[in-house]
Amino acid sequence: DQLGALVSSVLAAKEAQRVPSLSDEVRYRAQTALRQAVYDANELNRLERHRDTVNAIAFSSNGELIASASDDNTILVWNKDGSLALENPIQHEDQVRDVSFSPNGEWLISASADQTVKIWNVADGRLLQTLEHDSPVRSVSASRDGTYIVSGSINGQLNLWNADGTLVRTIEHGHGAINEVNFSPDSQKIVSAGSDRTARVWNLDGELLATLAGHGDHIWSVHFSPDGTKIATASSDDTVRLWTADGELIRILHGHTNWVMAVRFSPNGEMIATASDDNTVRIWSLEGTLFKTYSGLVGGVRSAQFAPDSQMLAAGGTDGTIHIYSLKGALVEVLQGHRSSLNGVRFTPDGETIASTGTDETIRLWNQDGTLRKILRYTDGLRNVNFSRNGKFMITASYDNTMQYWDMSTVFNEPNPTPQHIFEGHTSTVWNLSISPRGNMVASASADGTVRLWDLDGNLLKTIQAHEPEAIDVSFMKGGDRFVSVGADGLAKVWDLDGNLLQTLRGHTGWINALFHHPDGTMFATASSDKTVILWKWDEEEERFQDEPLHVLEGHEDWVWDVAFSTDGRLLASSGREGWINLWSPETGQRVATLQEHQDWVRAVSFHPDGKMLASASADTTMILWDLDDIEKLQTAEGNGDNAQNLLDQACTHLEDYLRTNPNLDDHVRHACD
Repeated sequence: DQLGALVSSVLAAKEAQRVPSLSDEVRYRAQTALRQAVYDANELNRLERHRDTVNAIAFSSNGELIASASDDNTILVWNKDGSLALENPIQHEDQVRDVSFSPNGEWLISASADQTVKIWNVADGRLLQTLEHDSPVRSVSASRDGTYIVSGSINGQLNLWNADGTLVRTIEHGHGAINEVNFSPDSQKIVSAGSDRTARVWNLDGELLATLAGHGDHIWSVHFSPDGTKIATASSDDTVRLWTADGELIRILHGHTNWVMAVRFSPNGEMIATASDDNTVRIWSLEGTLFKTYSGLVGGVRSAQFAPDSQMLAAGGTDGTIHIYSLKGALVEVLQGHRSSLNGVRFTPDGETIASTGTDETIRLWNQDGTLRKILRYTDGLRNVNFSRNGKFMITASYDNTMQYWDMSTVFNEPNPTPQHIFEGHTSTVWNLSISPRGNMVASASADGTVRLWDLDGNLLKTIQAHEPEAIDVSFMKGGDRFVSVGADGLAKVWDLDGNLLQTLRGHTGWINALFHHPDGTMFATASSDKTVILWKWDEEEERFQDEPLHVLEGHEDWVWDVAFSTDGRLLASSGREGWINLWSPETGQRVATLQEHQDWVRAVSFHPDGKMLASASADTTMILWDLDDIEKLQTAEGNGDNAQNLLDQACTHLEDYLRTNPNLDDHVRHACD
C-alpha cells in the first residue's frame, strides 16, 4: 500500500516536527520511515469511484483521458490527474465488459452484457449509436485507421461494422464465448480470443489466417504487438504465450499463480503487461523475463493498460479500484529477472548498459532505463563482471575456476553469443578480476589463494601466492604498473607486475571482501567482514600508501561485501550483509545517506559514469537503480536539520493528485500535506 505508506509517513513526520519532547530515536525512525516510503513510491494515484469490478481501461491517444468499464453498468471518463472528465457516469443496462477510444479521441465504444455495442460522444457522454447483438458482448475494438469496429460476444460470433454502424459481416469464431477482439496495427487483421482455448487471426473478409492453439484453459485476452509481428495471449492456465502473427509459438511466460486476465504490449513495443487473479500486475521483456511486479492490489486484477508514452500503467480489479503506476519509480527502479542471487554489477564505460551476474548461470544486460537488452548464458554461476575502458570487451569470473572473455560486438549482434575464449588455470573459484588501464592485461583473485596475471588471449603470465587461505579481490592502480590484492587474511598487499611484494597494509580484523581505487589514484577503499570500510591514502613523497588508515568507516551492522567510488570521487558506496547501502564522503569519512530497499545481502554496487545513478545487486535476486540526484537533494540539508522537510516536500508532490481527487479519503488524510 504505497500511497497509504506515504500518507502515514507524512503524518508521522509532521507530528515529529510538531512535538519538541520526542526523543532523537523517535524522530530518526519517523524520518527513516518517510524516506523509505518516498524511495518505494511508484504508485501515483488511485481512482476509486466504481462500485464493482473494473473490466477494461483505455487511454485516449494523447494520454489526457482514461475510460474505465465496470460490472456496475457504467463507464467513467477521467482526466489523467484522477479527476472526472465527465461528472456523470455513462450508463448501460447491464455489466460493461469493454471500452475503447476512437483513434481521433472524439468518441468511445463500449461492449455490454445488455447485448449492445454503444458509441458515445467523449465531450459530453451523449449516446451516438447502438449496435445490436444477439447475446451479451464481451469485447469491442476500433481499427487504427478509424474505418471499422469489431465486437465479440458470448455466442462465439464476431461482428465487423463500418464506423457508421453498418454491419459488414459476422464471423464464427467457434464453440464458446469470445472474450476479447483486437485489430492489428495496420487495421487489416482481427484476432479473437475464445473460451475454446484458441485465439484466431482473420482477415477483414472473414478468412481464417491462423489458429493459436496450446493453452490449457480459456483465453481471456489477446493483443497485437505495435509492429504487428507478434501476438500475446493470456489464459486461465496461469500462463501468457507469445506467438508470431502466423500462429507459431515463440515462448511461454510463467510466473503468475492464478488466472491471467489481461495482456498488453507497451506502445513502444519493449514491454508486456499482464494482470492476474493472483492480485499482481507484472511487466515482462519481450524475451519473457520478468523485471517488475506490482503487488498490493486487493482482489483479482482484471484489466491493465499502458499510457501512450509507455511511462505509466493503469490496472483495475475486482474491488472497483484503478491503480495508476509510474513505470520509472520515484527514486529507485527495481529490476527483476534473475532467478537466484546476484553477485556482480557493472556499467559499461559509456553508461548505456548495465551488466549483472548471478548464480543462475546468466549475465543480463540492461539499458540504463531498466529495460532488459540481452541475456547471456554460461554453464556455471558467475561471480563478477568487468569491462575494458573502451567498452569493446568484458570479462566475467565464475565458480568453475575460470574467467570468460566476451566480445561486445558479438554479444549484441549474435542471437546466442558464447565467450570468445576461456582463462583456465585456477584450481578454485575466481572471485574477482581487474582489467589493466591499458587494456592489455587481466588480474584475477581466486579461492585457491593466488593472484594470476594474464594476457587478453588467456595466456597465463604469472602466478602469485598472495593470500591465505583465499585471495578475494584484485585491482590495478591508476598507472597500471602496480596492483593491489586483498584476501581472507585481512591484508591488503601492493605488488609490481613482476610479482614482487611492495607493501602490506594491516587494519582489518576480518576477511577483506572487496577493494576499489579512487579515480585520481590518491586512495583506495577496502570492505571487510569486520563491518568496516577503510580508506588507504597514497603518499606522494614516499611513493607508497600510508601505513595507517586515512578513515575507518563504521556504520554497517554486518559484513561489508562491496565498495565503489563515483567517477568524480565525491562519493563512496558500500554494501552490506544487512541489506543496506551506505553513501560516504571520502574527504571527511562521514556517512551522507543510507539506502535501505533490498531484502537480503547486497553483494555488489556500481556507479554510473556520470555519477547520477547507482546500481546495486543483491541476494534477493533483484538489481536496483538508485536516482542519486533526487536522493542527494533529500540528503543535502541533513546537517542543519531540514532533511525531514525535503522528504515531506518530495512525498507531498507525489501525493498531490491522490489527495486532491480521491473521493474516499478521511479529512485528516486529505489535508495531510496542507
